Amino acid sequence: MAKRSTRIFLGIIVTLFLVLTYFKDPKTIDTRETYAGDDKIPYGTYVVRKQIGDVLGEVEVDLNYDPFSQWLPYRDKSEKSSLVIITGNTAIGEVDAEILLEYVSEGNTLFLAYDGSDEFIFNKMDLMAEVESYWYSDTSSRQLLVNPAFRKDTALQSTVPVARYISLFYSFGGEVLGINKKDKQPNFIRVPYGSGEVLIHVIPEAFTNRQVLQTPDYAANCLAYLPKQKVYWDEHYKPYRQASQEPMQFIRENKSLRLGWRILLWGTLLGFLFFARRKQRAIPVIPLPENKSLEFIETVGDLYFQNGNHTDLARKKLAYFHHHIRGRYHLHEQDSAYWEKLTKRCPASEKTLEKIRKAGDFVSTHRSVTAGFLEELNRNIEDFYIQTGKYPKHE
Repeated sequence: MAKRSTRIFLGIIVTLFLVLTYFKDPKTIDTRETYAGDDKIPYGTYVVRKQIGDVLGEVEVDLNYDPFSQWLPYRDKSEKSSLVIITGNTAIGEVDAEILLEYVSEGNTLFLAYDGSDEFIFNKMDLMAEVESYWYSDTSSRQLLVNPAFRKDTALQSTVPVARYISLFYSFGGEVLGINKKDKQPNFIRVPYGSGEVLIHVIPEAFTNRQVLQTPDYAANCLAYLPKQKVYWDEHYKPYRQASQEPMQFIRENKSLRLGWRILLWGTLLGFLFFARRKQRAIPVIPLPENKSLEFIETVGDLYFQNGNHTDLARKKLAYFHHHIRGRYHLHEQDSAYWEKLTKRCPASEKTLEKIRKAGDFVSTHRSVTAGFLEELNRNIEDFYIQTGKYPKHE
């Protein structure tokens, strides 16, 4: 019965899996703006991360998945480097912001492409600028680089009807590198800080896979402003990296895992329904006790036969004989009229009892007896047991 229930349960699970697989949602394009360097979806940055090597030459690109406070202060400071952050909302804390700018002041370069919603970098640098945005009716815009060598072939078509730009004040001490073609507003600047410099771009969509595949030269020429040195690529400050740390978030966003999770939940519920009913405990098979008496007698007999101690065996034979008489006829061998009373109470012949008595006297007065004597004693005692009914008579 248990095996049959298990087969039915497994059959239901397989059927449920096939049904959910057949009726699951059709495959759709993942439109999340992850800006992750490992994501090949439209708004990942896999292409531009691979493009750095072609733009800067043979430089080392080191991916980092931890906050700046856990690795940036402990790097090899003797080697100059660049740090690339491409994200939506940075969500960088106060401590990490200070560590980041300290890294720049030591003579390194920061490339920051983000949506400008967090102006921590402007406030920490005391930069006379701020990020602003506005909506417009067109569904596309062109972003241009100011450098005349880049202006012919580096335009970017954007399908997001929002324009972001950096509002600069008169005391701005940096350099404008890129603008919005329609409004001539700056969206890409370079600002010196300490011994290093900060490159800020407020159109991070320009570096996503979708836009880079459409106009690859624009992103490449923006990255060309980086020095030819080691590059640290940030993978921690990403919009969906924080969300993925929430419980069940990763499973909910992955269709295959979500389907598997549903099957697990339904399967567990069905398992409770099938196996929660009371089952009769199996009755164990108890083997019958074995009679080991004959084996014991045989073992003891073999032991005495191998040792050849006929005297000891004869004494034990007589002791067992007297024990039998005490239990059946209530006579003790120390009684002076023991044999006369035994003759009267038991049906055994006087001849047999006399032979046993003489054999007992012989054993008590001699240190050893022969095998023949032992055989005769055993034969007489066996005759007594047969005559008194303890043993059945021979046919």
